[in-house]
Amino acid sequence: MKTVRRGAKRVKKASKPSRRVRPSKKPSKVRPKKRPRAAAALPVPASPAARAARAVRAGLSVQDAILAGVLDPLLIIDGVGTVERASGSSARVFGWEPHELVGRNIKILMPEPYRSEHDGYLAAYRKTGKSALLGKTREFPIVRKDGVVIVCEMSVSRIDVPGRPDPLFTGSFRDITERKRAAEDAERASARERAMLKALATIGESSAILAHEIKNPITALNVALRAVADKLGSEDREVVDDLAARLRKVEAMIRRTLSFTRPLDLKIERIAPKDLAAKVATALAPRLKQWPNVVFRQECRAKEPIEIDVDLMVDVASNLVMNAVEAADGARVRIRARCMDDGPDRVRFEVEDDGPGFADSVLSKVFLPFVTTKATGTGLGLAWCKKIVDEHGGSLTVHRVEPKGAMMRMLLPRTSLR
Repeated sequence: MKTVRRGAKRVKKASKPSRRVRPSKKPSKVRPKKRPRAAAALPVPASPAARAARAVRAGLSVQDAILAGVLDPLLIIDGVGTVERASGSSARVFGWEPHELVGRNIKILMPEPYRSEHDGYLAAYRKTGKSALLGKTREFPIVRKDGVVIVCEMSVSRIDVPGRPDPLFTGSFRDITERKRAAEDAERASARERAMLKALATIGESSAILAHEIKNPITALNVALRAVADKLGSEDREVVDDLAARLRKVEAMIRRTLSFTRPLDLKIERIAPKDLAAKVATALAPRLKQWPNVVFRQECRAKEPIEIDVDLMVDVASNLVMNAVEAADGARVRIRARCMDDGPDRVRFEVEDDGPGFADSVLSKVFLPFVTTKATGTGLGLAWCKKIVDEHGGSLTVHRVEPKGAMMRMLLPRTSLR
């Protein structure tokens, strides 16, 4: 209440009630009551029988996967030879589907006399516990379903299964028929080659006597023909000269044939490739002058020295170049000889030309004796070259060059094998 003075009187004025600002009440959020968590269910322990059943099922599925995926046939048999399981690869190798083999005796895959004897082997093992097959790999004939006999590498192992009184046996089989046939073919070819080399060696041992017996009459004939030719006219002399030339060719062929059969006695020297190339160029120079249409170029990039019979190898390189020259038969031909390193242990020599090359019928036989495409060739030049290269532990091969021509490639070890 306020007092207001008006004149002499005081008037009491009622004061307005003061307003008090009260905080507004917001509705409180209602929080849901937490429900008590349910107790986690405890797993019921499996019985031993259930655990065993699960283990068996898991084991069988793994076993099935292995038998389905294994590449080589795998058979599981019992103590009397009955097949209990068979891999999927049995169908490919044996011709029997796996379900066809299950329940049959494994001796169905055996030829005689093994088929009749197998029951006795198993009976002896059951009695003595001893076997010559277990834990070993051996070759064994197998009869396919179609009757074809193949050869397999067979390995047999014993398996002792817990809870099973009798053991099981696994047999794995790898078909080696093709590999064995290839090895036998290679052995037969090697035997033929050894027989041929032995025959050639026998000829080589008697070559001195043979050369004397053949060469002397031919030389005498040549002398007689020259004496007769001096007394004949020009027309008759041409006939005699032609006959003498043919005799000289026969003499040269006999001499080279006897040289080819004679064993080589290599005189190994150490020489730088560039020095070898220089010797080859010197040997070729007078011979190439007779062929004006031949363009010959030689390059050598090999650095490290090699161990060879220098004279024989100069002979080989010269022969390869002249073979290309003579194959062109007077036509223009370019020949390039190269020498380069072929890794740390070998040197590569190549003689390439743009001449006529080799026909398909000759390409695979160019290094055989008496094979030639030249009218005046003996067919021993390339055979002689290959023999020398082989004796050095190297290789000599022929290759086509496109669009035309041929290349002889010679690979030699840097260090002599002798």
